[in-house]
Amino acid sequence: MKTGKSLKFWQWETIVVSMVVYAIYYFVRKNFSIAMPGLTAEYGISNTSFGIVMFIASLTYGFSRFINGFIVEKVSTRAFMAIGLVLGVLSFVFMPQIVDWLGSDQQMAYYSILYGRMLAAALPFSILQMTFTPFFMTAERPDLGTKFTIICGLVNIVLDAIFIGWLQWGIAGAAAATIASQMVGSIGPLLYFSTKRNHSSFGIAA
Repeated sequence: MKTGKSLKFWQWETIVVSMVVYAIYYFVRKNFSIAMPGLTAEYGISNTSFGIVMFIASLTYGFSRFINGFIVEKVSTRAFMAIGLVLGVLSFVFMPQIVDWLGSDQQMAYYSILYGRMLAAALPFSILQMTFTPFFMTAERPDLGTKFTIICGLVNIVLDAIFIGWLQWGIAGAAAATIASQMVGSIGPLLYFSTKRNHSSFGIAA
């Protein structure tokens, strides 16, 4: 009976927290629409360019989710991680060419290359973060997965304020805050699954 009540509690907690997190996520996306006129005026980016980038990003995301649904159980996870790392290296090396192909001007190209290369260099942390999220479900600790998600979001928000608002690091500060949150979301679970605090049968061998 106690186990049933505990499971029900965590189910409701997961549902409520997920709804709040997604609400915040979409609120931030709406803020981007508000910021578009300022970005257009400052960097000379047209609404057409914004529309093309957002359309390609949405199309790529949707297409990848559709394809992954068919091949996720047929291809090794290690192969996916290897492919992701190779693409990350290629993105880092050819970032100037990618930015130029997208039609960026000189000023915008500098920011795009800087931000893109910083995130590409930190891609292993991003891959580990996304990999560990479902692991908590397997280890019967969905509460920890939810907590890490919230902590990573707070780290990103706080460091954005510090790096961009206080230290005036600009676009590099935004990338650094994102990377820091990814490091928390990857190293934290890695330490958990590598220690004795993980009481499930799922873990990482020492």
